Amino acid sequence: MASTVQVQLLVTPILCVSRRCLASSDTISASSAVSGGRTVVSRGGSFQLGFFRINASSSSSSSRNGSCYYVGIWYKKAVSPCTPVWIANRAAPVADRATSRLAIAADGNLVLINEADELVWSTNVSSAAAAAAGAGSNGTVAVILDTGNLVLRRKNDVDEVVLWQSMDHPTDTWLPGARLGLNKVTGEAQVLTTWKNSGDPAPGVFSLGIDPAGTSQYFIVWNRTVPYWASGEWNGDIFAGIPEMTSHYMYNFEFVSDANGSYFTYSLQDPAIISRLVVGVSGQVTQLTWAPSADEWILIWTEPHRLCDVHAVCGAFAVCDEKSEPLCSCLAGFRAASPGDWDLGDYTKGCRRNTPLQCASTSMVTGDKDEDDFLLIAAEESIVCTGIRRSRLQTDEAAGAANLYLRLSAMGVPSKSSKKTIALACAGAAAALILALFVAMAFVLVRMLRRRRSMRFAQALERGNLVAFRYSDVRRATKNFSENLGGGSFGSVYKGKLPGAGGADAAVTADVYSFGMVLLEIVSGRRNARCSSASEYFPLVAARKVLDGEVAGLLDERLDGEADMEELDRACRVACWCVQDEEANRPTMEQVVQALEGVIAVDVPPVPVSLKVFADDASSYFSDECSQLKSSS
Repeated sequence: MASTVQVQLLVTPILCVSRRCLASSDTISASSAVSGGRTVVSRGGSFQLGFFRINASSSSSSSRNGSCYYVGIWYKKAVSPCTPVWIANRAAPVADRATSRLAIAADGNLVLINEADELVWSTNVSSAAAAAAGAGSNGTVAVILDTGNLVLRRKNDVDEVVLWQSMDHPTDTWLPGARLGLNKVTGEAQVLTTWKNSGDPAPGVFSLGIDPAGTSQYFIVWNRTVPYWASGEWNGDIFAGIPEMTSHYMYNFEFVSDANGSYFTYSLQDPAIISRLVVGVSGQVTQLTWAPSADEWILIWTEPHRLCDVHAVCGAFAVCDEKSEPLCSCLAGFRAASPGDWDLGDYTKGCRRNTPLQCASTSMVTGDKDEDDFLLIAAEESIVCTGIRRSRLQTDEAAGAANLYLRLSAMGVPSKSSKKTIALACAGAAAALILALFVAMAFVLVRMLRRRRSMRFAQALERGNLVAFRYSDVRRATKNFSENLGGGSFGSVYKGKLPGAGGADAAVTADVYSFGMVLLEIVSGRRNARCSSASEYFPLVAARKVLDGEVAGLLDERLDGEADMEELDRACRVACWCVQDEEANRPTMEQVVQALEGVIAVDVPPVPVSLKVFADDASSYFSDECSQLKSSS
């Protein structure tokens, strides 16, 4: 902040309200300062001048510059949001616009006075020049033009003299009609300088200006010392390094060089078009044109084309990668030196070490974790005092490249074994997590399926329907057949709790032979012991028909033949295998389930001899029973 300067302002009381006594809306005079919310607007309404605040999305910007005001020029119509093209106090904002003022001082300069009545900015017109023009506060005015140029001028008895104009002192924006070059008489150059970041318009490290050596080309320079892009010399039509200039018909280009100076200027063939050239915070020069239909700026061309070609765009100890977001990242063992500036697109401060170096040792260390070490990186130049060393033994002279080693503290040197351990641990943790997720999903799915099956059982029992249980259901209900209640003619009987039975106990017969008999009854819809027309034992009849391939006759008559014959044949074959004479010839329940589900094939079973013997012994019994039933009916 500048020291307090007593500036005498001539304020003339306005005692009349006639149009003659009032300053026009595009003019700042000795009697009409810009303060608070007052602005001046160019006569055609293209540009506006006044106090404004920076609109930046970053919270850090809001805390830093959210309450700061700048005096600047921005587009009045068509363009939104507020787009500043020139700023007076770009490095010295004011805190209160209501008590700050932009006014004509007694010496004829345009000055900005802050809330503490201190001089913040001035046009700095020399007293000699002002005296030559007869300048003083009386008759000196500042006018904002439709070109975006703020002109300080004095009207004397002969003509109107321009004392100062903003286009001779650009910030980061080059407007049509403005000159960018070098005054060979005074040595003063017009240079575009970037903002520090998107939330701070203070001068940054990148600038664009004409070659001070006197050639016709322009350079983009880092920190005013290192040029990293050149436009090429003017060939009469375009700059050699910007072929894009020929592909756009909307501009008129002109380069002038004489004894007084050299400068380049451009204009628009259609005055209705809004265009500007800007040096961005990233160090690139861009030509932009406003597209009203899209309500945004359209990129015409940019140089350098690649962001990573900008010198030191990421600062020290950082890596530039245009495919990543953000553009810059720190090397291993480093972190952003100014995270808030990184959020605003300013990476120029680069990165700093997580752990300071132990500068007492300068030797190459390969495994001792008590001393600093060197990490191999890819780079082109190095300075030993900053912790980077070039290996003379691994230099590719043809390519002009060499291996470089970045020095890290002992705590910051990555260990291969630790990297491998971390990688294995991460892989193991990931695999365990995936396995746990699968197990959890399987558990939930099984629980859902069991609950759904129990609900179906309960509904079937409520309706009085016959319920078919899986072998796995029976084994689960009997706790793997752990509680034997006894035995019967059809096998062993176990105690169990079947799903859907309300938790009530049930007697379960678990024998393959019994299952086969029950399966025959399910297929036929009749009791095995019920007399048939031939007074034959039904299981024997079924076994013979299965052998002869006539299973259709075994189907329940109530189904009227509506059944899948393949499934019927499979069920009958399984039932006949279950009632074979020798237990070794009978399938296990697991095989029964697989056979019924069609997982394994089922051959044609032989007719069990025991069924023939049982049928012969019981023939008289069945005959008598049938006769009694017929006589009673």
